[in-house]
Amino acid sequence: MAGKTEDISDVEERKNEDISDDEDFAAVVKRSHSGVFWDAVGFPLPRGMSPDEIHKRIELYLHEGDEDITGHTYIWVYVDETDKEGPWFGSSYLTDKTWDSRIYFLPGGADKYKRRCRMLHDIHFWATDFPPPSLLFVVSDQVKNDSLFCDRLSLFASSGYRVFLAAPFKKYSPDTEARWPRSLFRRLFSFEDEEYC
Repeated sequence: MAGKTEDISDVEERKNEDISDDEDFAAVVKRSHSGVFWDAVGFPLPRGMSPDEIHKRIELYLHEGDEDITGHTYIWVYVDETDKEGPWFGSSYLTDKTWDSRIYFLPGGADKYKRRCRMLHDIHFWATDFPPPSLLFVVSDQVKNDSLFCDRLSLFASSGYRVFLAAPFKKYSPDTEARWPRSLFRRLFSFEDEEYC
């Protein structure tokens, strides 16, 4: 739990930094923000790209042509920190946050169920700070067959959030795609469609 408290306090500290002296906090809360929850075990991030560049590319994609999103983009990335062969093992991303963007790398472990539980838990925390019609975006190949997760996302959608899930496809290769993450988001499912799950 101590790690979770740190994660939340980091977000709170970042939110406070984002508000200028001339800006009213109530006005910031009323904005339409974006929350991205990314399972990097199923959908790895491009190697060699800095966290700031990853955040910039995702934010540009989400905001492209959508004037309703006026707030900030917060990104939570879940990695398997136990995989000694993986790119995150021993990574400073999980311990030292030295970049400017609102991207947070979290240990999710190898267990798919536990990783989904942590992600859903964090989504609930995010929703307490960012009311509808904020954008909730989930990138995971583990959600579609999890009825609890689907039900929760449908509830967020019925509450006024704009909820989307990036669906897996066979040839996801972030390191070779110049237009990443656009290629990943070719197939999106909206939870406004109650028949999705």
